[in-house]
Amino acid sequence: MITSGRRMLKAIGIEIDIKPYTTRFHKRTGRVSVAWYAVPKDLYEPVKLGILAPLNDLRKRNIVKKMLTKHPEEVFDAMQDLEGRGIRIQKWWMEE
Repeated sequence: MITSGRRMLKAIGIEIDIKPYTTRFHKRTGRVSVAWYAVPKDLYEPVKLGILAPLNDLRKRNIVKKMLTKHPEEVFDAMQDLEGRGIRIQKWWMEE
């Protein structure tokens, strides 16, 4: 799941590092579970993801909207990059 998610993001030009958050050993079953989190390479990566995948949760969606409106240069560059890859953009943060 982690690898496929990372591969999917990389295919659309979003670079992330995956790092372990916690590990647990379950005595009863002998299994080990690992919780992971994603870290963007820089501000440019979450901008691209925010453009492509607006959130359903209104509070979180507004946070992303503020990020996009505060960083117009990064948004412009990200849109150029994504459109150069043939990805169509809907400017959802400007329509609301």
